[in-house]
Amino acid sequence: LEWNIRYCVIEPLFDSEYRVDPRVLGSPHLLQRRLYIMGLVNLALSPFIVMFILIYFALKNLQRYHADPRTLSTRSWSLYAKYTFRKYNELPHRFQRRLNKALPWAEKYVSGFASPLLSIIARFAAFIASAMLAVLITLWILNEQMMKLDFYLFGMTRNLYWYMGMFAMALGVARSFIIQQGATHDSGQMLVSCAAYTSYLPARWRHTRLSSPEVYQEFTELLMLNVAVPGVQRSIFLQEMVGVVTTPFILWWVLPSKAHEILLFLRNCTVEKPSVKAICSFADFSNVGFSRHGTSRFGTERHDSPPGADGG
Repeated sequence: LEWNIRYCVIEPLFDSEYRVDPRVLGSPHLLQRRLYIMGLVNLALSPFIVMFILIYFALKNLQRYHADPRTLSTRSWSLYAKYTFRKYNELPHRFQRRLNKALPWAEKYVSGFASPLLSIIARFAAFIASAMLAVLITLWILNEQMMKLDFYLFGMTRNLYWYMGMFAMALGVARSFIIQQGATHDSGQMLVSCAAYTSYLPARWRHTRLSSPEVYQEFTELLMLNVAVPGVQRSIFLQEMVGVVTTPFILWWVLPSKAHEILLFLRNCTVEKPSVKAICSFADFSNVGFSRHGTSRFGTERHDSPPGADGG
C-alpha cells in the first residue's frame, strides 16, 4: 500500500526539475483514475505478490530460523512505529541507529509481560523434546545404521535423522518462550529508557502506569513479532500478507473518495526552497515554517494556517 500511494500521489506530483506541477494539484479526477487503475492491477497481481512474499520470506529467514529457532519469537519495529518515531528531515541512517539503540530496551519491556503459563508449557515441551533428542543421540552413538531406518511416528514415516532435526528445532522454539530466572526488570523504567531514543511517550501512557496491560497492548502495536500464530498475536509477516489482500480494495473504494482532500493538503503544505525545491511545510525549519506550524512548547508561536494545512 505504501508503494502504491507513493506511485499514485508523490511521483506524478513533480516535474523533471523536482518542482510541483500545478496541473496535478488541480486534477483530483486524474488521481482517482490512477488509484482505480492501480487497484485493478494489484487485484490481478495479488496471487503472484503473495507467492513472491512467501519466497522472499523463506529465503531471508528460514536459514536463520534453522540455525537458531529462538529467532521465531523475535520482534521488530512495525511500519507504523517507524512513521511515528521518525523526525522531519532525519537522515535514514541516523533514524535506523536510533531504532537499533531503542530495540534492546523495548525487548526488555515486552519480556516483563511474558506469560507464566506459557513459560510452564514451554518448559514441559522443552523437557519432552530434549528427552526424545537424548534418546535419538544415544541410538546414533550405539548403532548408526538404525538411524537410517524408517519409523512410523506421529502419523508420519521418516528416518530417525529427520526426527532428530525436528526435535532439535522444537527444543529451540520452546526455550525461546521460557522466562529466564532472575530476569526481573522495572517495566516502567525500561519504557522510559526506550523513549529516550524513540522520543515517543504519549501523555496517556504517563497518566496510567507504564507497566499496565493497556500500555503493553498499545506498545506491541509498535514492536510486533516477526512471526506469530494467527489469532494469537499480530506479526509483521501476517500484516504483509493481509496487506496484499486489502490493498486493492483500499485503492478502489477508500482513497478515491479522499482525492480532493489529499491534493488540498499537498497544495496548502508545499513550499518552494531554492536549494532543495519543493518540500513539505512541516519540514521547513526556517522562521516561516516555525511560525506556521510551531508550538509554544518549543519556544515558537503558531499562527493560523489555511484550510487543509493541518491535514483535516
